[in-house]
Amino acid sequence: IVIWSTKLWRLASAAVAVAVIVLLFVSNPGTAFYEGMNPDATGYAGVPPRIVQDIEPSVQTAGARDVAFRIVAARALRRRTSDEDANRFWFDKARAFIDGYRDHAWTLTGRKARLLASGYDAFDTLEMFLANRDLRGVWIPWALLFPLAVVGALLTARRSLAVILYSILTALVPIAFGVTARMRNPLLVGAAILGGLAVPALLDVLHRNAFWAIVMIAFVVTAAVVLSLPDDLQREDEFLLAATHTASELAALGDFATAATWLPERAPAAPGDALHTVALRELAHTKSLPRSLSIAMALLQCGDAAGADEILQRLQSLDYRACRGAHAVSSVAYYRALALLELDRRDEARWQLAIARDEAAGDADVLALSSVLEQQPRFAEQLDRLHDPFTRDWALARASVAGGAEDIALRVAARAAAGCPEWFAPRGLR
Repeated sequence: IVIWSTKLWRLASAAVAVAVIVLLFVSNPGTAFYEGMNPDATGYAGVPPRIVQDIEPSVQTAGARDVAFRIVAARALRRRTSDEDANRFWFDKARAFIDGYRDHAWTLTGRKARLLASGYDAFDTLEMFLANRDLRGVWIPWALLFPLAVVGALLTARRSLAVILYSILTALVPIAFGVTARMRNPLLVGAAILGGLAVPALLDVLHRNAFWAIVMIAFVVTAAVVLSLPDDLQREDEFLLAATHTASELAALGDFATAATWLPERAPAAPGDALHTVALRELAHTKSLPRSLSIAMALLQCGDAAGADEILQRLQSLDYRACRGAHAVSSVAYYRALALLELDRRDEARWQLAIARDEAAGDADVLALSSVLEQQPRFAEQLDRLHDPFTRDWALARASVAGGAEDIALRVAARAAAGCPEWFAPRGLR
């Protein structure tokens, strides 16, 4: 209270509060920055690489994800690593993405700024998503509170300067790392104060100049409606969370084939004939674009490249843009390339792969397949700069299988398995 009593100390205390929030929310800034700035990042919750996600469940200590990041860094550097070493390793990978794909990095940063104002609450975990879905109550939605806070900041700028500074600084945290409900919570404090100040300020303006008061109220209402409208990225995020929950429940019941039509990149392996039958059945009953992509991926898994390509062509004609996280590729064109390779249409596959390099810039699987098909060193160099060596080798192994070089694939997968024994995925290539 004493510190808050003078204007200068108000500003200082606002900056200190933000610094404390960063320390509380971001214990390892290097790895957190990488989660929000990498080829698989969407702007919502941070996306760690697949290897980290696969190792994390086996870590039986607090902060399992941070430990998994450190394990991968230690294996890559071939020495014991501290938190500082691990943070530097992953920060360098994020910086390589920024240097190599500057336009995409700027687009991702701008998207985070837009998502910060969006009315959609993204969540870090499936449990938080399910808990929010089951909540019932009445509250001021973020889509209304945010423009109200903007009006409050404009009308009370002189006496609420510290709160405005605090809000701006706390807004930079999710823009740097990822926009989720949890990362947005510190900003909620400043927005609530400024929104509360906006109400009496608007009433005061209404008495003095009714026209400008109506303009501001119209701005708040219009902005609230616009910020509440769902977009493609929100629909993709909601689908992935719902698909993760549904696939998990189906797998628990032993229905692996249906689970694979929801999330084929994570579902347990299902018999090919059963998967094919179920995939065609589910396709006939869905209009969801992301679910259709999942079914196409499932058809690729069971060897029906022609059926998969038919679905993928339809998705491309609808200008559908996928968003699949680190366990799959966020590009319809990439899966078309795989299907066309199966159909022995190599030139068309290379054309689709060129599209995929723009849709999923820097993705490990896209770069690996480009390296195998195009035989150009620049793709292998980009793959090595952007990704850890085990993700690189596992992607090259799968790309070699797609390119028909199974002997090379086995050697590269064995190298990945030996380099990081904590990761079991490369051992699945036989």
